[in-house]
Amino acid sequence: MRCLTATLVLWLCISLAASAQQAGKAPLVGVLLINTAANPEPVVPLFRNALAGLGYVEDRNLRLDFRFAEGHADRFPALAAALVGDKANVIAALGDAATRAAQQATQTIPIVAIADDLVAAGLIQSNAKPGGNTTGISILATELDAKKLEILQEIVPASRHFGLLRDPASSTEARLRAIA
Repeated sequence: MRCLTATLVLWLCISLAASAQQAGKAPLVGVLLINTAANPEPVVPLFRNALAGLGYVEDRNLRLDFRFAEGHADRFPALAAALVGDKANVIAALGDAATRAAQQATQTIPIVAIADDLVAAGLIQSNAKPGGNTTGISILATELDAKKLEILQEIVPASRHFGLLRDPASSTEARLRAIA
């Protein structure tokens, strides 16, 4: 998780440096998350620490604006539009739904995304040449899901059936096929 966060932060910093900054104002980084403010994703403190390690300190030379969808992916379009309205310099989006909402809200503000497979989800053209204003990290969780099921079967060899709870807003058909 730390390596993933560090990579996200590095890409975010590159995007910040490349984006036009308003004179006299610290750049604004908008972050779209599915969780709640009371229960943020584990990446939030890692994200802040990694930025600080690179000299970006919140409320000193960087403004962070975390927007939480409160578990409702259908809230992402409004949250992304609000970040665009607030003139975010960069939008960090975690997940397919957050990234797609950011892409629909802007074609000019850099978007740094973490998703299962950015290419397979149609969020970028390719990992080498993403095109548009979106770049980021494909975590390839689909392959990891299949491996987790394999390990579970080794741990409990007598079981032939396993239950699956999923969030339809963040689960792709490819992920379901990989573990079926």
